[in-house]
Amino acid sequence: MTRTLLVICEAPADFQIAADLADRIISETIPAEPSTVRRWYESEPGRPYVRWIDLDKVAAARGIRLRPRSRFGGEPGAADAAAADKALLLAAFMAKKHDLVGVLLIRDSDGDDERRIGLTQARTTEPGARWPFNVAIGLAHPKREAWVLAGFEPQDAAEHQRLAALRQDIGRDPCVCSHELTARTKGSKRDIKRILDHLTNTNAAREAPCWQETPLDRLQQRGQNNGLAAYLAEINEHIVPLLSPQ
Repeated sequence: MTRTLLVICEAPADFQIAADLADRIISETIPAEPSTVRRWYESEPGRPYVRWIDLDKVAAARGIRLRPRSRFGGEPGAADAAAADKALLLAAFMAKKHDLVGVLLIRDSDGDDERRIGLTQARTTEPGARWPFNVAIGLAHPKREAWVLAGFEPQDAAEHQRLAALRQDIGRDPCVCSHELTARTKGSKRDIKRILDHLTNTNAAREAPCWQETPLDRLQQRGQNNGLAAYLAEINEHIVPLLSPQ
């Protein structure tokens, strides 16, 4: 049986890395092609995800109004709690019509540690209630690029040279310490986007092999502090059981 999963994310690149990594975890656990056991919910044709900024628009198009909680377990919501609650309220509406069994909340931390708290608050329902689906959290720290860097392996002499130059420039290996690349000034020494662009020679097609081909154990090892290892564990715990043959 093919089950429906909904991804809430910021952009197509965020969906792609989150979906591909989820499929790799699914493939390791379930003896079937991922596309035969899961489908991604399309908010519109050709868009297999919902953007965070479009939650209200998507809800309005379906004739519903999202009213997120202001308090969670008696506590005020941390960063992103209200937005995540909106996302899950929208998903609860969709679940009634689309056999929706799982939701993936994909977000950049942008250096704000409270975002994980907020996402977790929204996932936790009030006593005696539960969401009609499982929820997996993927929080990239500080940004999606950290997950790409965690899987970067030089493929030729030029890439080896660029990586060596970056190690000397920032004083450490950016593929191992990606979680530390939190500079907010564009183009600065520790600007994670600049570093990834330099390593890949601004070739966007070079990014995908970093998460599609690098062994999962390497991604888990390098992803202990940037949210990647936590995301892989979330998929294994909250999504895989939904797709496993009964």
